[in-house]
Amino acid sequence: MNKVIKKQLGVIQVFRGLAAVMVVFHHVIPSLGYFQNKNYQILNYIGDVGKYGVDFFFVLSGFIITYSNLNKENNDVLIYIKNRVIRIYTPYIPISLAMLFLYYMLPNLSQGNREINLLTSLTLFPSGEPALAVAWTLTFEMLFYMLFIICLYNKKMWDVFSVFWVASILIFNFSGVETDNAVINLFFSNYNIEFIIGYLLGLVILKKIKINKYLSIFFILISILLFIEFRFINKSFFNFLPNLLFTFFTFNLIYFYLTFRNVKLKKANVFMMMGNATYSIYLIHGPLHSIIERFLPITNHITIYLFYILLISVICIVVGYIYYLIFENKIMNIVKQKLK
Repeated sequence: MNKVIKKQLGVIQVFRGLAAVMVVFHHVIPSLGYFQNKNYQILNYIGDVGKYGVDFFFVLSGFIITYSNLNKENNDVLIYIKNRVIRIYTPYIPISLAMLFLYYMLPNLSQGNREINLLTSLTLFPSGEPALAVAWTLTFEMLFYMLFIICLYNKKMWDVFSVFWVASILIFNFSGVETDNAVINLFFSNYNIEFIIGYLLGLVILKKIKINKYLSIFFILISILLFIEFRFINKSFFNFLPNLLFTFFTFNLIYFYLTFRNVKLKKANVFMMMGNATYSIYLIHGPLHSIIERFLPITNHITIYLFYILLISVICIVVGYIYYLIFENKIMNIVKQKLK
């Protein structure tokens, strides 16, 4: 986001920081349980909810791209493409190369025995498993960014395309069609709907559409209650329903804070700092926590076990922030200057 957008949407950085913590917990808790041979149901619930931080990110991505680009008088498509490519690949490539090297040197490093695909690992093209496990989400990011070029050329055309895209996704998934083609599965994935919902949120905020404050709070509560109902109690509906309900919760929560509680936050705010470093934390936390957990002594004390979770999470966030300062602050700016 540019400086103007950051000033207007500081609260978004806080949400990104919270989503980052959710994803870190989602990976740390079950992984630590594996290495420590522990299984605490309450912690498993917390870790399970943490995976919806990805859904949070997808809505935020759709919103930020919409808000930051449709808020401009003119859009240069080539500059947009260049900025998106630099933004995604500059921090990603070093970690992906490091993971490829580790898997080459230590083929048994992954407990899941994944078959690593070199093309996907280097380009994010959907053709197999990336070396960095969380990179699957980046393929969705790149798909949306590239398709959003339609909006930069012609917003009406994009709106029509979005309607047909969402309709085709729903038809594809409810029809029960199955294919091994990774590109088709990517294009028709339910996750793409979350970016469109983020796009709609961007339009709502840009057009300054307001609803009653208490009605907004009601929408937040009802969406999170329905999420809990269909995620943990009634699982008879289709699998992606909890994701969509969490997406609606995200939509309403962001709308409420941007409309009724949008305040300027200090740069030193911890969640602002985490929000700025979210992408780096997201990239680096997976391999980092996996390494740390291998060296922690086995404990049978719940207090020490909880301390392990907190310690690993804090280390991942701190190292992620350092990585952000190096690659997102320094190297990314150098690359942009070189490509001007």
